[in-house]
Amino acid sequence: MTFFHVSIFYITNKYCTKKNSNKELPNEIQSIFVKHLMAIESSFRNYFPSSDSGSNWIKDPFNMAVTNAKHLSILEQDILVELLCDTSLKLQFNKTELTIFWLLLRSDYPALANKALQHLIPFCATYLCEQAFSVLLYMKSKYRNKLNVEADLRIKISNIEPDIAILVSRKQLHLSH
Repeated sequence: MTFFHVSIFYITNKYCTKKNSNKELPNEIQSIFVKHLMAIESSFRNYFPSSDSGSNWIKDPFNMAVTNAKHLSILEQDILVELLCDTSLKLQFNKTELTIFWLLLRSDYPALANKALQHLIPFCATYLCEQAFSVLLYMKSKYRNKLNVEADLRIKISNIEPDIAILVSRKQLHLSH
């Protein structure tokens, strides 16, 4: 196993300095570190794949050759040629944000638009799960420790704004005796 540089990890470096003078981790601990770092690298590459020149048609469809769109089928390449010939879309592309542009094309060019949006928005489901988990952690703090948080959590992570005036009007007022 190659020498594992612990100096970049502050706490591990402190541990190694206390335990031995040569600042080297035992082989079994090194292998644990290496496996963990490789898992992190794999996860990182899964979330953020390397830039692919075959997907340049998504970023700038009007300034590329159709033959460079490697991940498209023949039918999708034909649809891309049709898209490239539309000058009004070129003007719209120059005026709008990239994601908005592809969202606008979903009705006219659904196959290309969906493929582009999958590339541009790779992990929206993961984001929503992480957002819900963060809200749950906030709600289950020592200050608000309720056993049943489903209703509160649903309201907190929903995109729908409640109409407070209607909700209040449906409740009966408690009159004084």
